[in-house]
Amino acid sequence: MAAVDSGSAVVAPAVDAGPPPGPRELELTITAQLADGGIEVVTGAVDPVKSLSVWVPVPLADYRLRVFDEGDKVVPSDDQAHETDGGIDYLISFVEPLKTGRTYRLTVEAQLEAQLEGFKDVEIALKVRGQIEADKKPGQKKKKR
Repeated sequence: MAAVDSGSAVVAPAVDAGPPPGPRELELTITAQLADGGIEVVTGAVDPVKSLSVWVPVPLADYRLRVFDEGDKVVPSDDQAHETDGGIDYLISFVEPLKTGRTYRLTVEAQLEAQLEGFKDVEIALKVRGQIEADKKPGQKKKKR
């Protein structure tokens, strides 16, 4: 007759994995076409260019990519987005070149949903090289004293 083992069960201790993982960082690649025809990878400072190219490495569906000026106004542009190579190639063509000495913000955020498809919203500051030039209003003359 076989013996029945009534030994105690071994229970593995519970492992706390912590909170569920949150949204990931979305790494963008921003490039600018320079006046001499070259291409520069933008890492915070940029020449006063008229267009920027943004590579989004994942195929997002619900997103909005915009550039804001220092006054938090959207910079007017004509944009084109093309899905290629598992991501999005996004071209921003500004109506006027970015102004020297000014700071702009490039954002990528969810358009309709609360979150950007598993990623954090993106906000990147861009500083345009050069000195700030005073905005000239047409027809304005210097006062004589």
